[in-house]
Amino acid sequence: MKYKANQDILVEVRELSKYFMLYKNKRTWLKQRFGLAKKANISKIRAIDGISFSLKKGDSLAIVGRNGCGKSTLLQLISGTLKPSAGEIKIRGRMAALLELGSGFNPEFTGRENIILNGILMGLTKSEVLERINDIINYADIGVFIDQPLKTYSSGMIVRLAFAIISNVDADILIIDEALAVGDTYFTQKCMRFIQRFRKRGILIFVSHDPFAILNLCDKGILIEKGMERYTGSPKEVLSIYGRDTAKTKEKNDDEDEDEDEEKVVNQYNENKPNDYYNENDRLTLKNYKMRWTDYRAESKNLINNKGNMKITKFEDRMLSKENFGGTEAQIISVDLKNIEIDTQNTNYINGGEILRLNIKIKANKVIDGFIAGFIIKNEMGLTILGDNTLNNLQASNKYRIEKGEVVDSEFIFTIPMLRPGKYSIAVSVAKGSQENHTILLWKNESIIIESRCDSIAAGIAGVTMHSIRVKRKK
Repeated sequence: MKYKANQDILVEVRELSKYFMLYKNKRTWLKQRFGLAKKANISKIRAIDGISFSLKKGDSLAIVGRNGCGKSTLLQLISGTLKPSAGEIKIRGRMAALLELGSGFNPEFTGRENIILNGILMGLTKSEVLERINDIINYADIGVFIDQPLKTYSSGMIVRLAFAIISNVDADILIIDEALAVGDTYFTQKCMRFIQRFRKRGILIFVSHDPFAILNLCDKGILIEKGMERYTGSPKEVLSIYGRDTAKTKEKNDDEDEDEDEEKVVNQYNENKPNDYYNENDRLTLKNYKMRWTDYRAESKNLINNKGNMKITKFEDRMLSKENFGGTEAQIISVDLKNIEIDTQNTNYINGGEILRLNIKIKANKVIDGFIAGFIIKNEMGLTILGDNTLNNLQASNKYRIEKGEVVDSEFIFTIPMLRPGKYSIAVSVAKGSQENHTILLWKNESIIIESRCDSIAAGIAGVTMHSIRVKRKK
Protein backbone atom coordinates (compact mmCIF):
# COMPACT_ATOMS: atom_id res chain seq x y z
CA MET A 1 0.00 0.00 0.00
CA LYS A 2 1.41 3.36 -1.00
CA TYR A 3 2.35 5.50 1.98
CA LYS A 4 1.90 9.28 1.78
CA ALA A 5 1.82 10.32 5.43
CA ASN A 6 4.57 11.31 7.87
CA GLN A 7 7.73 9.57 6.68
CA ASP A 8 8.85 8.94 10.27
CA ILE A 9 5.81 6.72 10.84
CA LEU A 10 6.35 3.20 9.47
CA VAL A 11 3.17 1.59 10.82
CA GLU A 12 -0.19 3.35 11.05
CA VAL A 13 -3.40 1.60 12.11
CA ARG A 14 -6.66 3.56 11.94
CA GLU A 15 -9.98 2.36 13.37
CA LEU A 16 -9.12 -1.22 12.48
CA SER A 17 -11.88 -3.83 12.79
CA LYS A 18 -12.23 -7.47 11.85
CA TYR A 19 -15.38 -9.53 12.17
CA PHE A 20 -16.14 -13.10 11.26
CA MET A 21 -19.48 -14.42 10.01
CA LEU A 22 -21.15 -17.29 11.84
CA TYR A 23 -23.63 -19.43 9.93
CA LYS A 24 -26.18 -21.81 11.35
CA ASN A 25 -25.15 -24.53 8.89
CA LYS A 26 -23.34 -25.18 5.62
CA ARG A 27 -26.52 -24.58 3.61
CA THR A 28 -26.74 -21.05 5.04
CA TRP A 29 -23.12 -20.42 4.10
CA LEU A 30 -23.78 -21.56 0.53
CA LYS A 31 -26.87 -19.35 0.24
CA GLN A 32 -24.88 -16.40 1.53
CA ARG A 33 -22.36 -16.85 -1.27
CA PHE A 34 -25.19 -16.21 -3.73
CA GLY A 35 -26.87 -13.49 -1.66
CA LEU A 36 -29.87 -15.66 -0.76
CA ALA A 37 -29.37 -16.19 2.98
CA LYS A 38 -31.59 -14.44 5.53
CA LYS A 39 -29.87 -12.10 7.97
CA ALA A 40 -31.50 -13.96 10.87
CA ASN A 41 -29.40 -17.01 10.00
CA ILE A 42 -26.10 -15.08 10.04
CA SER A 43 -24.38 -13.47 13.00
CA LYS A 44 -21.14 -11.51 13.33
CA ILE A 45 -18.33 -11.82 15.86
CA ARG A 46 -15.99 -8.85 16.13
CA ALA A 47 -12.48 -10.14 16.81
CA ILE A 48 -10.99 -6.61 16.51
CA ASP A 49 -13.04 -3.47 17.03
CA GLY A 50 -11.79 0.05 16.26
CA ILE A 51 -8.11 -0.19 17.24
CA SER A 52 -5.76 2.68 16.30
CA PHE A 53 -2.06 3.38 16.84
CA SER A 54 1.04 4.54 14.96
CA LEU A 55 4.70 3.55 15.28
CA LYS A 56 7.89 5.18 14.14
CA LYS A 57 11.45 3.88 13.84
CA GLY A 58 12.78 2.75 17.23
CA ASP A 59 9.34 2.08 18.76
CA SER A 60 8.68 -1.23 20.48
CA LEU A 61 5.03 -2.08 21.09
CA ALA A 62 3.73 -4.80 23.42
CA ILE A 63 0.23 -6.12 22.80
CA VAL A 64 -1.18 -7.53 26.04
CA GLY A 65 -4.41 -9.36 26.81
CA ARG A 66 -5.97 -12.66 27.72
CA ASN A 67 -6.16 -15.62 25.36
CA GLY A 68 -8.91 -15.03 22.83
CA CYS A 69 -8.94 -11.23 23.19
CA GLY A 70 -7.81 -10.68 19.56
CA LYS A 71 -4.02 -10.28 19.85
CA SER A 72 -3.14 -12.84 17.19
CA THR A 73 -5.88 -11.57 14.87
CA LEU A 74 -4.47 -8.05 15.14
CA LEU A 75 -0.99 -9.29 14.23
CA GLN A 76 -2.34 -11.21 11.25
CA LEU A 77 -4.09 -8.06 10.02
CA ILE A 78 -0.91 -6.01 10.34
CA SER A 79 1.21 -8.67 8.64
CA GLY A 80 -1.28 -9.00 5.79
CA THR A 81 -2.37 -12.61 6.28
CA LEU A 82 -5.91 -11.38 7.04
CA LYS A 83 -7.88 -8.57 5.41
CA PRO A 84 -9.62 -6.02 7.66
CA SER A 85 -13.39 -5.68 7.65
CA ALA A 86 -13.09 -1.95 8.33
CA GLY A 87 -10.38 0.61 8.96
CA GLU A 88 -6.99 1.15 7.39
CA ILE A 89 -3.42 -0.17 7.77
CA LYS A 90 -0.47 1.71 6.26
CA ILE A 91 2.96 0.07 6.19
CA ARG A 92 6.22 1.61 5.04
CA GLY A 93 9.20 -0.72 4.84
CA ARG A 94 9.88 -4.46 4.82
CA MET A 95 8.07 -6.56 7.39
CA ALA A 96 9.05 -9.93 8.91
CA ALA A 97 6.62 -11.85 11.10
CA LEU A 98 6.97 -14.83 13.43
CA LEU A 99 3.36 -15.72 14.14
CA GLU A 100 1.82 -19.13 14.81
CA LEU A 101 4.23 -22.06 14.94
CA GLY A 102 4.93 -23.11 11.36
CA SER A 103 2.92 -20.23 9.88
CA GLY A 104 4.02 -19.60 6.27
CA PHE A 105 5.87 -22.93 6.00
CA ASN A 106 5.01 -25.82 3.73
CA PRO A 107 5.30 -29.07 5.77
CA GLU A 108 6.15 -31.09 2.64
CA PHE A 109 9.09 -28.82 1.71
CA THR A 110 12.54 -29.22 3.21
CA GLY A 111 14.00 -26.62 5.54
CA ARG A 112 16.18 -25.33 2.69
CA GLU A 113 13.18 -25.02 0.34
CA ASN A 114 11.17 -23.22 3.02
CA ILE A 115 14.01 -20.73 3.47
CA ILE A 116 13.84 -19.83 -0.21
CA LEU A 117 10.02 -19.66 -0.19
CA ASN A 118 9.80 -17.45 2.92
CA GLY A 119 12.68 -15.21 1.89
CA ILE A 120 10.91 -14.40 -1.37
CA LEU A 121 7.59 -13.85 0.47
CA MET A 122 9.36 -11.33 2.71
CA GLY A 123 10.56 -9.30 -0.23
CA LEU A 124 13.96 -10.71 -1.21
CA THR A 125 14.76 -11.93 -4.69
CA LYS A 126 15.72 -15.57 -5.14
CA SER A 127 19.35 -14.60 -5.77
CA GLU A 128 19.40 -12.53 -2.56
CA VAL A 129 18.03 -15.49 -0.59
CA LEU A 130 20.66 -17.82 -2.05
CA GLU A 131 23.40 -15.34 -1.11
CA ARG A 132 22.26 -15.47 2.53
CA ILE A 133 21.15 -19.08 2.78
CA ASN A 134 24.35 -20.31 4.45
CA ASP A 135 24.07 -17.61 7.12
CA ILE A 136 20.44 -18.60 7.71
CA ILE A 137 21.31 -22.30 7.97
CA ASN A 138 24.16 -21.60 10.39
CA TYR A 139 21.91 -19.39 12.53
CA ALA A 140 19.20 -22.08 12.71
CA ASP A 141 21.77 -24.74 13.67
CA ILE A 142 19.52 -27.75 12.98
CA GLY A 143 22.18 -29.90 11.30
CA VAL A 144 21.24 -32.45 8.65
CA PHE A 145 17.53 -31.76 9.15
CA ILE A 146 17.87 -28.72 6.89
CA ASP A 147 17.33 -31.05 3.93
CA GLN A 148 14.48 -33.02 5.53
CA PRO A 149 10.74 -32.23 5.17
CA LEU A 150 9.44 -29.75 7.72
CA LYS A 151 6.86 -32.28 8.94
CA THR A 152 9.73 -34.20 10.56
CA TYR A 153 10.80 -31.18 12.68
CA SER A 154 10.16 -30.65 16.35
CA SER A 155 8.50 -27.40 17.46
CA GLY A 156 11.86 -26.07 18.65
CA MET A 157 13.47 -26.75 15.27
CA ILE A 158 10.64 -24.93 13.46
CA VAL A 159 11.16 -21.87 15.66
CA ARG A 160 14.91 -21.98 15.01
CA LEU A 161 14.34 -22.02 11.26
CA ALA A 162 11.69 -19.29 11.35
CA PHE A 163 13.75 -16.93 13.46
CA ALA A 164 16.87 -17.58 11.41
CA ILE A 165 14.97 -16.41 8.32
CA ILE A 166 13.47 -13.23 9.82
CA SER A 167 16.83 -12.24 11.30
CA ASN A 168 18.45 -12.28 7.84
CA VAL A 169 15.98 -10.42 5.61
CA ASP A 170 16.86 -6.83 6.62
CA ALA A 171 13.36 -6.12 7.91
CA ASP A 172 12.24 -2.67 9.07
CA ILE A 173 9.31 -4.07 11.08
CA LEU A 174 9.50 -7.21 13.21
CA ILE A 175 6.37 -8.97 14.53
CA ILE A 176 6.68 -11.76 17.11
CA ASP A 177 3.74 -13.66 18.56
CA GLU A 178 4.88 -15.77 21.55
CA ALA A 179 6.62 -18.28 19.27
CA LEU A 180 9.92 -18.01 21.21
CA ALA A 181 8.29 -19.71 24.21
CA VAL A 182 9.04 -23.15 22.71
CA GLY A 183 12.74 -22.51 22.07
CA ASP A 184 15.54 -23.73 24.30
CA THR A 185 17.25 -21.31 26.69
CA TYR A 186 20.40 -20.88 24.62
CA PHE A 187 18.53 -20.10 21.39
CA THR A 188 16.06 -17.82 23.20
CA GLN A 189 18.94 -15.74 24.55
CA LYS A 190 20.42 -15.62 21.06
CA CYS A 191 17.10 -14.32 19.73
CA MET A 192 16.81 -11.76 22.52
CA ARG A 193 20.22 -10.35 21.66
CA PHE A 194 19.13 -9.97 18.04
CA ILE A 195 15.88 -8.27 19.08
CA GLN A 196 17.77 -5.84 21.31
CA ARG A 197 19.99 -4.88 18.36
CA PHE A 198 17.01 -4.68 16.00
CA ARG A 199 15.14 -2.25 18.28
CA LYS A 200 17.76 0.42 17.58
CA ARG A 201 16.99 0.50 13.87
CA GLY A 202 13.45 -0.84 13.39
CA ILE A 203 9.98 -1.35 14.86
CA LEU A 204 9.14 -4.27 17.14
CA ILE A 205 5.56 -5.47 17.68
CA PHE A 206 5.63 -8.09 20.41
CA VAL A 207 3.03 -10.39 21.97
CA SER A 208 3.98 -12.37 25.06
CA HIS A 209 2.64 -13.48 28.43
CA ASP A 210 6.09 -12.96 29.97
CA PRO A 211 5.97 -9.59 31.80
CA PHE A 212 9.74 -9.43 32.21
CA ALA A 213 10.31 -9.87 28.47
CA ILE A 214 7.74 -7.14 27.75
CA LEU A 215 9.28 -4.72 30.25
CA ASN A 216 12.76 -5.44 28.94
CA LEU A 217 11.96 -5.20 25.22
CA CYS A 218 9.11 -2.72 24.83
CA ASP A 219 8.57 0.98 25.48
CA LYS A 220 4.85 1.12 24.61
CA GLY A 221 1.92 -1.11 25.40
CA ILE A 222 -1.69 -1.73 24.38
CA LEU A 223 -4.10 -3.72 26.54
CA ILE A 224 -6.79 -5.43 24.44
CA GLU A 225 -10.03 -6.67 25.95
CA LYS A 226 -12.65 -8.44 23.84
CA GLY A 227 -11.11 -7.06 20.66
CA MET A 228 -11.14 -3.45 21.83
CA GLU A 229 -8.38 -1.17 23.01
CA ARG A 230 -8.82 -0.84 26.76
CA TYR A 231 -5.66 1.07 27.67
CA THR A 232 -2.59 2.46 25.93
CA GLY A 233 0.49 3.56 27.87
CA SER A 234 3.84 2.37 29.16
CA PRO A 235 4.37 -1.42 29.46
CA LYS A 236 4.48 -1.05 33.24
CA GLU A 237 1.08 0.66 33.34
CA VAL A 238 -0.47 -1.84 30.93
CA LEU A 239 0.86 -4.86 32.85
CA SER A 240 -0.29 -3.38 36.16
CA ILE A 241 -3.88 -3.02 34.90
CA TYR A 242 -3.77 -6.45 33.28
CA GLY A 243 -2.42 -8.01 36.49
CA ARG A 244 -5.14 -6.47 38.63
CA ASP A 245 -7.85 -7.66 36.23
CA THR A 246 -6.43 -11.18 36.21
CA ALA A 247 -6.19 -11.27 40.00
CA LYS A 248 -9.81 -10.11 40.40
CA THR A 249 -11.04 -12.81 38.06
CA LYS A 250 -8.97 -15.45 39.82
CA GLU A 251 -10.23 -14.34 43.24
CA LYS A 252 -13.84 -14.57 42.11
CA ASN A 253 -13.34 -18.11 40.79
CA ASP A 254 -11.45 -19.22 43.90
CA ASP A 255 -14.13 -17.88 46.26
CA GLU A 256 -16.71 -20.10 44.59
CA ASP A 257 -14.64 -23.25 45.26
CA GLU A 258 -13.09 -22.37 48.60
CA ASP A 259 -15.95 -23.00 51.04
CA GLU A 260 -16.56 -26.63 50.06
CA ASP A 261 -12.84 -27.50 50.05
CA GLU A 262 -11.83 -25.79 53.31
CA GLU A 263 -13.38 -28.24 55.80
CA LYS A 264 -11.85 -31.27 54.06
CA VAL A 265 -8.38 -29.72 54.14
CA VAL A 266 -8.50 -28.72 57.84
CA ASN A 267 -8.50 -32.24 59.29
CA GLN A 268 -5.77 -33.47 56.95
CA TYR A 269 -3.51 -30.55 57.72
CA ASN A 270 -3.71 -30.35 61.49
CA GLU A 271 -2.15 -33.82 61.79
CA ASN A 272 1.12 -32.69 60.15
CA LYS A 273 1.14 -28.96 60.90
CA PRO A 274 4.74 -27.65 61.11
CA ASN A 275 5.61 -25.84 64.32
CA ASP A 276 7.57 -23.02 62.69
CA TYR A 277 9.42 -21.94 59.58
CA TYR A 278 12.84 -22.97 60.84
CA ASN A 279 14.67 -24.62 63.67
CA GLU A 280 16.04 -21.82 65.83
CA ASN A 281 19.10 -23.92 66.76
CA ASP A 282 20.09 -24.24 63.12
CA ARG A 283 20.18 -20.54 62.33
CA LEU A 284 23.51 -19.20 61.23
CA THR A 285 25.04 -16.50 63.37
CA LEU A 286 26.01 -13.10 62.01
CA LYS A 287 29.66 -14.09 62.36
CA ASN A 288 29.14 -17.10 60.11
CA TYR A 289 27.25 -15.03 57.58
CA LYS A 290 30.09 -12.54 57.42
CA MET A 291 32.72 -15.24 57.06
CA ARG A 292 30.88 -16.55 54.04
CA TRP A 293 30.04 -13.30 52.31
CA THR A 294 32.39 -10.48 53.30
CA ASP A 295 33.91 -8.59 50.38
CA TYR A 296 37.67 -8.23 50.88
CA ARG A 297 37.39 -4.59 49.75
CA ALA A 298 34.80 -3.66 52.40
CA GLU A 299 37.22 -1.91 54.75
CA SER A 300 38.79 0.25 52.04
CA LYS A 301 35.37 1.15 50.61
CA ASN A 302 34.36 2.67 53.91
CA LEU A 303 37.22 5.14 53.55
CA ILE A 304 36.23 6.44 50.10
CA ASN A 305 33.14 7.80 48.40
CA ASN A 306 31.28 4.49 48.20
CA LYS A 307 30.15 4.69 51.83
CA GLY A 308 26.35 4.55 51.88
CA ASN A 309 26.09 3.92 48.15
CA MET A 310 22.46 2.76 48.38
CA LYS A 311 19.56 4.65 49.93
CA ILE A 312 16.44 2.85 51.14
CA THR A 313 13.15 4.68 50.64
CA LYS A 314 9.73 3.50 51.80
CA PHE A 315 6.58 4.83 50.16
CA GLU A 316 3.44 5.70 52.06
CA ASP A 317 0.57 3.24 51.64
CA ARG A 318 -1.64 5.82 49.92
CA MET A 319 0.98 6.16 47.17
CA LEU A 320 1.13 2.41 46.66
CA SER A 321 -2.56 1.59 46.47
CA LYS A 322 -2.80 1.94 42.69
CA GLU A 323 0.18 -0.38 42.19
CA ASN A 324 -1.18 -3.26 44.26
CA PHE A 325 -3.36 -6.06 43.00
CA GLY A 326 -4.91 -9.11 44.56
CA GLY A 327 -7.82 -10.11 46.73
CA THR A 328 -8.79 -9.90 50.37
CA GLU A 329 -7.56 -13.26 51.67
CA ALA A 330 -4.30 -11.77 52.97
CA GLN A 331 -3.03 -8.42 54.13
CA ILE A 332 0.57 -7.20 54.04
CA ILE A 333 0.92 -5.20 57.24
CA SER A 334 4.50 -4.03 56.82
CA VAL A 335 7.68 -4.52 54.80
CA ASP A 336 11.02 -3.70 56.41
CA LEU A 337 14.56 -3.89 55.07
CA LYS A 338 17.43 -3.49 57.55
CA ASN A 339 21.16 -3.96 57.71
CA ILE A 340 21.91 -6.59 60.37
CA GLU A 341 25.64 -5.83 60.46
CA ILE A 342 25.22 -2.59 62.40
CA ASP A 343 23.64 -1.76 65.74
CA THR A 344 21.65 1.28 64.63
CA GLN A 345 18.59 -0.07 62.87
CA ASN A 346 17.22 3.30 61.74
CA THR A 347 19.80 3.89 59.03
CA ASN A 348 18.52 4.26 55.48
CA TYR A 349 21.87 3.65 53.83
CA ILE A 350 23.51 0.37 52.87
CA ASN A 351 26.45 -0.89 50.84
CA GLY A 352 26.54 -3.60 48.24
CA GLY A 353 27.88 -6.82 49.78
CA GLU A 354 26.29 -6.18 53.19
CA ILE A 355 23.87 -8.56 54.91
CA LEU A 356 20.24 -7.46 55.02
CA ARG A 357 17.09 -8.72 56.64
CA LEU A 358 13.85 -8.34 54.68
CA ASN A 359 10.83 -8.84 56.91
CA ILE A 360 7.31 -9.13 55.49
CA LYS A 361 4.54 -9.09 58.11
CA ILE A 362 1.36 -10.72 56.82
CA LYS A 363 -2.11 -11.20 58.27
CA ALA A 364 -4.40 -13.96 57.00
CA ASN A 365 -7.98 -12.76 56.59
CA LYS A 366 -8.96 -16.29 55.60
CA VAL A 367 -7.37 -19.71 56.09
CA ILE A 368 -4.41 -19.98 53.72
CA ASP A 369 -3.45 -23.56 52.91
CA GLY A 370 -0.03 -23.81 51.28
CA PHE A 371 1.11 -20.32 52.35
CA ILE A 372 3.95 -18.74 50.35
CA ALA A 373 5.56 -15.34 50.85
CA GLY A 374 8.15 -14.00 48.44
CA PHE A 375 9.94 -10.99 47.01
CA ILE A 376 11.75 -9.85 43.90
CA ILE A 377 14.11 -6.93 43.29
CA LYS A 378 13.70 -5.27 39.88
CA ASN A 379 15.59 -2.53 38.08
CA GLU A 380 14.00 0.48 36.37
CA MET A 381 13.39 -1.52 33.19
CA GLY A 382 11.48 -4.15 35.15
CA LEU A 383 14.23 -6.75 34.85
CA THR A 384 14.38 -9.05 37.87
CA ILE A 385 17.75 -8.92 39.64
CA LEU A 386 17.03 -11.49 42.35
CA GLY A 387 14.23 -12.92 44.43
CA ASP A 388 13.11 -15.82 46.58
CA ASN A 389 10.18 -17.24 48.53
CA THR A 390 9.46 -19.19 51.71
CA LEU A 391 8.76 -22.37 49.76
CA ASN A 392 12.49 -22.61 49.10
CA ASN A 393 13.15 -23.15 52.80
CA LEU A 394 14.78 -26.58 52.54
CA GLN A 395 14.15 -27.33 56.22
CA ALA A 396 10.40 -27.33 55.71
CA SER A 397 9.02 -30.77 54.81
CA ASN A 398 5.35 -29.70 54.89
CA LYS A 399 3.25 -26.97 53.42
CA TYR A 400 2.47 -24.07 55.72
CA ARG A 401 -1.08 -23.49 56.85
CA ILE A 402 -1.97 -20.06 58.19
CA GLU A 403 -5.16 -19.76 60.21
CA LYS A 404 -7.70 -16.98 59.82
CA GLY A 405 -6.62 -13.90 61.79
CA GLU A 406 -3.07 -15.20 62.31
CA VAL A 407 -0.16 -12.79 61.81
CA VAL A 408 3.17 -14.19 60.60
CA ASP A 409 6.60 -12.76 59.85
CA SER A 410 8.37 -13.98 56.73
CA GLU A 411 12.08 -13.30 57.05
CA PHE A 412 14.76 -13.35 54.38
CA ILE A 413 18.43 -12.79 55.24
CA PHE A 414 20.64 -12.28 52.21
CA THR A 415 23.65 -10.44 50.89
CA ILE A 416 22.66 -7.53 48.69
CA PRO A 417 24.77 -7.34 45.52
CA MET A 418 26.36 -4.10 44.37
CA LEU A 419 23.83 -2.50 42.04
CA ARG A 420 24.56 -0.17 39.17
CA PRO A 421 23.46 3.48 39.60
CA GLY A 422 19.69 3.78 39.36
CA LYS A 423 16.49 2.98 41.19
CA TYR A 424 15.47 -0.54 42.15
CA SER A 425 12.12 -1.67 43.53
CA ILE A 426 11.25 -4.50 45.90
CA ALA A 427 7.92 -6.17 45.15
CA VAL A 428 6.49 -8.54 47.77
CA SER A 429 3.71 -11.05 47.44
CA VAL A 430 1.56 -13.62 49.21
CA ALA A 431 0.45 -16.78 47.45
CA LYS A 432 -0.96 -20.23 48.14
CA GLY A 433 -0.24 -23.58 46.53
CA SER A 434 3.02 -25.06 45.28
CA GLN A 435 6.04 -23.80 43.35
CA GLU A 436 4.65 -25.22 40.11
CA ASN A 437 0.97 -24.38 40.68
CA HIS A 438 0.16 -21.41 42.88
CA THR A 439 -2.26 -18.52 43.08
CA ILE A 440 -1.17 -14.96 43.88
CA LEU A 441 -3.34 -13.65 46.73
CA LEU A 442 -1.75 -10.23 47.01
CA TRP A 443 1.03 -8.47 45.13
CA LYS A 444 2.54 -5.21 46.35
CA ASN A 445 4.72 -3.42 43.83
CA GLU A 446 7.48 -1.06 44.89
CA SER A 447 7.01 -1.57 48.61
CA ILE A 448 10.59 -0.38 49.01
CA ILE A 449 12.84 1.60 46.66
CA ILE A 450 16.63 1.23 46.68
CA GLU A 451 18.46 4.12 45.05
CA SER A 452 21.99 3.07 44.15
CA ARG A 453 24.94 5.35 43.57
CA CYS A 454 27.49 2.56 43.33
CA ASP A 455 30.29 3.28 40.84
CA SER A 456 32.52 0.26 41.37
CA ILE A 457 30.84 -2.41 39.22
CA ALA A 458 33.12 -3.59 36.43
CA ALA A 459 30.52 -5.42 34.34
CA GLY A 460 26.95 -6.66 34.35
CA ILE A 461 23.82 -5.33 36.00
CA ALA A 462 25.07 -6.17 39.48
CA GLY A 463 28.34 -6.85 41.25
CA VAL A 464 28.86 -9.81 43.58
CA THR A 465 31.05 -10.18 46.63
CA MET A 466 34.69 -10.58 45.68
CA HIS A 467 36.74 -12.65 48.10
CA SER A 468 39.97 -11.94 46.27
CA ILE A 469 41.29 -10.14 43.18
CA ARG A 470 45.02 -10.50 42.48
CA VAL A 471 47.64 -10.00 39.80
CA LYS A 472 50.69 -12.23 40.19
CA ARG A 473 54.07 -11.66 38.52
CA LYS A 474 55.82 -14.64 37.07
CA LYS A 475 59.21 -15.26 38.69
